[in-house]
Parts: sequence; structure tokens; C-alpha cells
Amino acid sequence: MTRFKDLKIGVRLNITLSATIIIIMVVLGIYMVNTMRNKIISDTDIRMSEQVQDLSDFIQAQIKTNQQRVNADLKVAHHFFYSLGEIEVLTETTTMQAIDQSNQSKHSVNVFKWRINGEPLQNSTNIVDKIQELTGNTATIFQKIDKGYLRISTNVKDNNGQRATGTYIPNNSPV
Repeated sequence: MTRFKDLKIGVRLNITLSATIIIIMVVLGIYMVNTMRNKIISDTDIRMSEQVQDLSDFIQAQIKTNQQRVNADLKVAHHFFYSLGEIEVLTETTTMQAIDQSNQSKHSVNVFKWRINGEPLQNSTNIVDKIQELTGNTATIFQKIDKGYLRISTNVKDNNGQRATGTYIPNNSPV
């Protein structure tokens, strides 16, 4: 086997220059790959941040729009409800089955009967259905009980697709 020193000067120069060029190209290639990777990661981070900001702006706009609609619907419901007359709270009570909406526990409660224009409010659907017809949204009339707020009239559906009358929002609920 020939040694490097024994080779002709031209061959040695060619090998040395070729090795130097290959080393320079490999180093340059590694540098370019790292630079491009960092640029791609940076650009991706910027685009993702922009998309998250756009999504956040969209959600905020939706919340604002929904809140405006809820406020408008509440005004319609308020006007309609109070156009029916005064709520008459009777001294007579009625017993209702109260179901905690968070844990489904049941118990009986006695609540004062409420009437409006001589019509009972407990278990009546006329008012809430009319409000839904006017606004397109569900409506509920609550009556305060010791453990929370009892739905005495509603068109909100429970898990079985039935009106959730008799369910209550417990006092410890974030609602």
C-alpha cells in the first residue's frame, strides 16, 4: 500500500483540496440546515401565535355578540312577563319534587303557589313557551328554595329530553 507521502504532489494536492472542499461543504450544509430549521421554527411560532390571537379575538367577538343577544332577549322576556300583570304569591303551598341538577338527589319541597292573571306559574309552560317563540331561546322561571333555585316553569330539557321542571340549581353552583 502506498503512503500519502509517496504519492505525486498533484495527487496529494487533489486529495487535500478535495478533503478540504468536502469538509467545508459539510460544515456549510450543517450550518444551513440549522439556520433553516431555526427560521422555520421561528416562522411557525409567529404564525401559531397569530392564529391563537385571531381565535381569541373571534371568541371575544362571539362572546360580545352572544351577550348582546342575551341582553336583548332578557329585555323582551322582561317586557312580556311584566305585561301580563303582577305575580300573586298565595299563602297556599304546593309540594314539588326537587332534583339537584348537579348530583340528581331528590327531595320534596313546599313552595308558595304563584299566579299571574289567575293562572298558576308552577308547571305552566305558557309563559316560557311564548318567550321562546319571541326570542328563539329557552326560558325558565325560578322560585327560591332553601337549597337553591327551583325551576317551576321551563322549556329547558333534561338528559331524557323532558322539560327540566322540578330541577334546581344548588346554592353552591357556580351558575
